[in-house]
Amino acid sequence: MQHYKKGGRLIVGTLIVYAILVLFHLGHFGDVWPPRETRHELGEFWPLSIYPMFSRGGHPWVRSHMREVADVSDPHLWQPRGFDDLPGTPYALGPRGINQNDIANFISKARTWDAQRVAGIRSVFEDDLRQKNLLVYRADGTIVGDSVSVVFTPFLLMAPDTTYFNPTLEYQTATSASP
Repeated sequence: MQHYKKGGRLIVGTLIVYAILVLFHLGHFGDVWPPRETRHELGEFWPLSIYPMFSRGGHPWVRSHMREVADVSDPHLWQPRGFDDLPGTPYALGPRGINQNDIANFISKARTWDAQRVAGIRSVFEDDLRQKNLLVYRADGTIVGDSVSVVFTPFLLMAPDTTYFNPTLEYQTATSASP
């Protein structure tokens, strides 16, 4: 009988701790904890926040993809497309010490694209921009039935002398011309 009491206390204690963690996670304790800046507005929240396969499973996602393009005058350059139809050659970020998720966050979470933000992303690729045109795509992934659909939307084109934004995107706020 003693083992049943210990087991029952352990289960009840575990459920209480779990309930408290869930209440904190959902923000039911007002402004006490968690701080406002760590809540869902800025991204995912503990627990399991660094494991998107657990915390964001089945939800749409945004990543980035970069290509080196030669023909910047192509009228179809700004059209969304599938991976197999992307122009140019892939631009590898890893060998340059750039984390792909950093670029994805930079483009997906930016609300204002002013001169400072444009200069910031250009500075990351400064050495290669002397002789290359780099096209940054926003990759939007969703689950469709039993498969994953990814649409690559051109976001911005960094040429050696200037930066062009996709003229069809609604959240463009920087002043730029089309190539």
